[in-house]
Amino acid sequence: MAEPAAAGYNQSVDPEELITLARRQLGMMEAMYYAPLLPADKLETMCAVHGLEPSAREPVLVLYDDTVFGGAREGFIMTPARLLWKRFVEEPRQVRWADLSASSVTFEESQVLLGGEPLSLTNWQTDALRRLADLLTELICRAGDRHAFRSASIPSPRGDRPRRLSSERVLELCQEHLGGVSDVFLSPEIPERKLANARELHAEHLGRKEQVLALHDNTLLGGAKDGYIITSEQICWRNTFSDPRSAQWRYVLEREVERTSKMVVTVAGAEIWVSSLADLAERTAALLKAIAQEGHW
Repeated sequence: MAEPAAAGYNQSVDPEELITLARRQLGMMEAMYYAPLLPADKLETMCAVHGLEPSAREPVLVLYDDTVFGGAREGFIMTPARLLWKRFVEEPRQVRWADLSASSVTFEESQVLLGGEPLSLTNWQTDALRRLADLLTELICRAGDRHAFRSASIPSPRGDRPRRLSSERVLELCQEHLGGVSDVFLSPEIPERKLANARELHAEHLGRKEQVLALHDNTLLGGAKDGYIITSEQICWRNTFSDPRSAQWRYVLEREVERTSKMVVTVAGAEIWVSSLADLAERTAALLKAIAQEGHW
C-alpha cells in the first residue's frame, strides 16, 4: 500500500482546498505548519528524508514535525498528490491520495490506520487523531471523485468566505479593544526598536511592506522578542522559548478563538501567551473574534 521511495507527480487534490481543510481539522497545534509559512530548515530536512524535490509542480502544503528537538526527521508532509510520513526508527513511507479509498482510513485504539499500517504520532490526543482520520478520508474522497461523499464533520472551504479587512479597519478594532494597555503599542506610536526587533523575528512570514498595526511586548526588558504583532493580513506571535508562529486572518474563525486562562489566548488550538495586565487575554480574544467575524461572511 505505502511506497518507501518517491514517485512521479500527478495532482489529485486542489492545493488551496487541502490547506484550508487541514487548517480547519488540525488547527495551529504545536509543530504543525502550512504553506506558504513552512520553516525552511524543517522543509529541507523532511524533503531530504523522503527524497522529495518540492517545486511549483508539487509543493509541500502541510508539514508536521514529530521530533522532540525539532529536527523534523520524523512526522509527515502533505502535497496535492500524496502523504509522506516517517516514524521513529522506521523507513520513510508515502502513498498517493488517488491510490487510496475512504475505507483505507480507520481509527481504533487511539491510532490512525492507513491501509492497516499505523500512522503513529507522539503525544496526540484522541480528538486530534480522530480529526486527522477525518481529514485523510476527505482528501481521499476528493482525489477519487470531486463529487464523492464529503464528511459532514469537515466544513467546506467555501462555507466561510474570507474577505480582506483594510488596515484602517483593523487598526480601529485594535484601538477599540487594546487601547490604553501599557505594554501594547498601536501604529503610528510603536517604538522603532521594538518594531525592528519584532520584524526581524517574524521576517520569514512578514512582508517587508506589511504594516504592523499593533504590537504587544511580553518581555521583561522590553525587547519585544516575545508577544505578538497584528497586521491587516495576520497575527504573528512568539511565546517564550518557542518558535515564531503566525495565523492569517482568512483562516481564523470566530469559533476557534478562546481565552483559556488569564495569560493565554488560543487560536485554532495554538496558544498565544500575553501579559497579565489589564485583562489583556480577554481583550485580545475579543479583538481576534471581532476581526474573524468581520473577515468572514
